[in-house]
Amino acid sequence: MDDFKEAVNAHCGERWYELIKNINSPTEYPSGVGISRYFLKITGLRKQDRQLVEKLIVLENPMGC
Repeated sequence: MDDFKEAVNAHCGERWYELIKNINSPTEYPSGVGISRYFLKITGLRKQDRQLVEKLIVLENPMGC
């Protein structure tokens, strides 16, 4: 938690640090944890030559209010 609070102070400023300075967990309000990106890997065999094909789809999830 100390590393988290130091990072908030360094990267977000004093105002944000004041909001989270007394919390005990990263999931405690007003802090929160969310998923920002999903990775979907699809694998299969091509019909013509039975060659392995892999595709990676990245879904970006908007963060914030």
